Amino acid sequence: MDCKDLVEDIVKTEFTMFDQVNNEGGRAGCQDNWPTFHLMRSAQFESWNEKTLSSYRMDLEQALTEGRNLLTEKYAYMMEYSSPDEYERIRDRLPVCSPEKNELVEKLLKIFLIQTEEFMEEYPSFRKNSRPVYADDDRPYFTSIETYTRGELKTYSERTLRLYLEWIKAEAEQGRKIVYRIYENTAHGYGYGTLREADEAHR
Repeated sequence: MDCKDLVEDIVKTEFTMFDQVNNEGGRAGCQDNWPTFHLMRSAQFESWNEKTLSSYRMDLEQALTEGRNLLTEKYAYMMEYSSPDEYERIRDRLPVCSPEKNELVEKLLKIFLIQTEEFMEEYPSFRKNSRPVYADDDRPYFTSIETYTRGELKTYSERTLRLYLEWIKAEAEQGRKIVYRIYENTAHGYGYGTLREADEAHR
């Protein structure tokens, strides 16, 4: 299976999980929006290499075998920062992250936040209506990039996290930044030729 097929398989599996997420306030409208989900998630996974994609696909397959929903777990992990009282009521139902895993998560998160700040300075209009960057600005039902990314990374296996970190570092050595690649893929998905074109369109 090549990278394109892996991305498609991963996004379809994630959407099946996303469809089954139970929200306290009832079903969210975005759970019925396959086109946007497909565009946004594909933009992320198209920035990965084959090894990391294959590893995450195994994470999804294992979760399905165990009857777990990684999308439900992602949003639950996010609640530690966005809705701490609610999180205390559900934390015992979540897989416990090892110190090693938490260390990998924080290393990756640091890279993402630094690159996001750089991206925002260079393309301020493209992201002006997006999530806030830092967890200090979290509020219920509207979480920061920091909280969202941390929650998602915690659902990856340690194997996937290591491969992802290796890939991001390898890309950085070639002068390529993962956050920029994700937003570039997003811009292309919305029909823009370049990030600059997308930024000017949102100005």
